[in-house]
Amino acid sequence: MKNFFILLLLSGLLLVEATADYQRHFSIRELDSVPKRIDGKPPVYPPHLKAGHVEGNLKLVVVINESGDVEVIDVIEASHLSFIVPAIRSAESGKFTPPMKDGIPVKAKYIFPFNFRLR
Repeated sequence: MKNFFILLLLSGLLLVEATADYQRHFSIRELDSVPKRIDGKPPVYPPHLKAGHVEGNLKLVVVINESGDVEVIDVIEASHLSFIVPAIRSAESGKFTPPMKDGIPVKAKYIFPFNFRLR
């Protein structure tokens, strides 16, 4: 009977450990497949930068949750500060297919690049 309770306790610990693992943010390369964008708005080009013919780049760190919603958690690079707000608004308006790990929807951390180019 004592061995049964130890086995039950160990099984519970393994279940808690496995559940905790799926609560963390996975990197894109750890997923079954890369989430695909299914909806969202493009960034609005800042008018004063457009008028000045200024182009640039920006990188955001985002978390795509189990429902495919996006949350920006950091800006890691921006060639001009005026690109930040439009990029965040665009990223957070996005909807993705849910990130999947072993067939289970999970949260994924991703570096989301933006290229502001005049055409």
